Amino acid sequence: MRPTTATMVSWLGCTVLLLVFLPVMYRIYDSVNTFYPAPPSRSTTNSLAHLGRDDATASPSASHRLEEVRAPYGTPMVFVHGDTLAIGPSDAATATQFNHPRRIVRVRAFWIDQHEVTVGQFVRFLNETMPTDQWRRSWLFSRGEERTGRWPAHIYWDGIQWTASLQHRDLPMTWVSSHGARAFCEFYGLRLPTEVEWEFAALSLDAYNAAGRPTHRPPRTHAVADPPGPRPIRRHSANNPGFGLPDNVSEWVLDRYRPDAWLLLDAADPQPVLRGRYGLMKGGNFLDSRGRTILWQRTYSHASQCRFAFTGFRCIRPVSRDPLPTS
Repeated sequence: MRPTTATMVSWLGCTVLLLVFLPVMYRIYDSVNTFYPAPPSRSTTNSLAHLGRDDATASPSASHRLEEVRAPYGTPMVFVHGDTLAIGPSDAATATQFNHPRRIVRVRAFWIDQHEVTVGQFVRFLNETMPTDQWRRSWLFSRGEERTGRWPAHIYWDGIQWTASLQHRDLPMTWVSSHGARAFCEFYGLRLPTEVEWEFAALSLDAYNAAGRPTHRPPRTHAVADPPGPRPIRRHSANNPGFGLPDNVSEWVLDRYRPDAWLLLDAADPQPVLRGRYGLMKGGNFLDSRGRTILWQRTYSHASQCRFAFTGFRCIRPVSRDPLPTS
């Protein structure tokens, strides 16, 4: 029995619908699973126990398998396996100098941005969260700046929205306070890394060796420029094994500054210091001389008002998805 014309038309219509909707459904499924897939198998990763040795040549990177996903704002993220390891200088003199005693701490697994948040990404965030004139009363500006609507970070209000020139959009977002950095991360369901997590990632991603020294010498072109400034993310990330953690710009972390924080640290479950006037910055920047930066260095400044040309930030997402710490 030959199929009727109506049956053939029906089959043809179903075929067309499948061809149209299957790619769409696949893209939706793929996008949902791209942000935070299941963490890599622990069996594929060696132990990090060797990082607890007093061996300056120990290479943490060999023990980490990096899995790349993307944050909601487009930045690739790398996976850092949780483990227990020693963090801090092995000699007493350095520990005293930086007020950073050596501690064996347990750190849970997390994803971390492959590079700092860019100017372009921050512009998008502002336009999604700061309609009309709300920005004039926000944490964006220091006293007096709200009258001009201009920000030193190559960002400005054009009367309708926030914008930045194309030549500046790939620069790391600087001139942002600790409050602004936290607001960005929390808007996307992420947070700033704690000081312990930042140092753990710096060791695990081979940005610093076990002695707290950078594993590579950053280029000087951006440090001797007139005026000096950070390099664009894409140019700086090329051939950079440390993901920009030791140089280019320093980075805000979640902690507030407390001189005795490492003395009081709970090794089994290290918690950030969330109260205090001063925000904490980690890592070197374009103003540092080559190789001068050291992992244990702690720089601090007023959390709500102070912003610098040499300070940016990046976000993390803990695998456990525990509630975000709040002050």
